[in-house]
Amino acid sequence: MSRKMMGSLLLAVACLFITSVDVHTVSRDSSAREDVEELDAERNKIGKLFKGIQAFFDHNERERIGLAYDEERKIVTIEYKKDKIKEKYEKKITAEIDALVDKIGLDKVDVQWGKSLGETPPPVEQERMNRHNKIFDKIQSSLEKEGYRMDGVSLSSKRLTVQIDVTESIFEKEKNKIIAIIKRVVEKDAEEEFNIEVTRKTEKEKALEKWYPIIDTVKQLVEMKFEEYRGFAFSFHPEPSQIIIETNLEKPSWKWKWLSDSNKKAKEIESYVDEVIQVKLEELQVNSVPYEIVVRGKDNNRLN
Repeated sequence: MSRKMMGSLLLAVACLFITSVDVHTVSRDSSAREDVEELDAERNKIGKLFKGIQAFFDHNERERIGLAYDEERKIVTIEYKKDKIKEKYEKKITAEIDALVDKIGLDKVDVQWGKSLGETPPPVEQERMNRHNKIFDKIQSSLEKEGYRMDGVSLSSKRLTVQIDVTESIFEKEKNKIIAIIKRVVEKDAEEEFNIEVTRKTEKEKALEKWYPIIDTVKQLVEMKFEEYRGFAFSFHPEPSQIIIETNLEKPSWKWKWLSDSNKKAKEIESYVDEVIQVKLEELQVNSVPYEIVVRGKDNNRLN
């Protein structure tokens, strides 16, 4: 069982039935900076929309829902477990979303409902999960009182692993103290024994983690900007990090390599990706790490 310390809004959908094909694109002539700003603005509005939808359900129903947004097709999907949720609120929430969209200044979005495929755990298992979650909350609270921030916690078999956000020097000096804090909570409140392990993210892991929003923006914009796009991949290991754009471009023969439209387009894509990265680095105030942009053709041959 694993639990990450994230925001309260759950954005998870198991199964989507999408019928709209209104694919959002960015202008061919716009700059990378303009595209990033447009995408950021839309995502900010979607965040407000989600808060409004969640507030509606929090006010009207205790049942938890899941929310997802398809940025390309402009579809909001509401995931539910009990049929009564859809039957009771389908018309009301559609009207509510239309009103929110007008208020926020979004383009019209479609609403889809998706039945959760996740099975409800047996009562005994659910009780065990709830018990563990209470322990996790108490561990987090106890650590915070001592000035430590918990990055995450996981439980596998009898091994309880807690990740702490501290520098390497503090971790080495105070690791035993941190373990003692966790042990006190476990011994007082847990009904079972655990082997406790404390870890921390390395500085390199933290730096790379800050790149995830950048990678997500690159993928989204390249897909919307270039009709030649067919896939995306990235790898942080080994260095330098690789950002790979897969296209349906044909690899030219060596004889016509320098005159090929494929090579020109590959260079255009590479340049655009690099510009997007630089804009996001500036925006997020993230330090750069060594990276390489790879553009692959239809047969996965490198074109740049």
